[in-house]
Amino acid sequence: MKNYLSGVNNNRRQVHNKLTVLNARTRFALPPPELTFRGYEHEYSRMFRREFTSYVLITGAQTESRRLEILQGVLQGPALTYYVTKILPYLQELRDEENTLPTVPAAMDLLETNYVTEYNLQRYRERFNNITQRCNKSPRSYLGRLRQATHEADIKDEEHVES
Repeated sequence: MKNYLSGVNNNRRQVHNKLTVLNARTRFALPPPELTFRGYEHEYSRMFRREFTSYVLITGAQTESRRLEILQGVLQGPALTYYVTKILPYLQELRDEENTLPTVPAAMDLLETNYVTEYNLQRYRERFNNITQRCNKSPRSYLGRLRQATHEADIKDEEHVES
């Protein structure tokens, strides 16, 4: 196997963690990082959504049908079962009745409604309430962490963030 990265031997883990751009069309020499979502309580479906969006951009999937195939490929366990038994039939029903093509955002919204439960939102709110500014960290990074936590906790009140 040819060594594409200087300073890195061909250890699969080391090579897998580095992405090398081959040309201006952003074709990558190495596969993108592994991405999975199983739907267990400790997994964050909203973070999965952000990572999946980046993953699709890295892989260069152009069509919506290809993106849906990739989504089905990265789901595992209970999340895959839910996707196959509930989401796919719903998307096909939408396509048949309303003549709308199935989209990844629609599928992700359905995943979120199932996996962002009131219990998870409560945990996100507790985490938001326990955020403190770290020593030697800028107020900008603190505000960024606060904004991310408000998004995860579904807090819409801007005054709550500013206080």
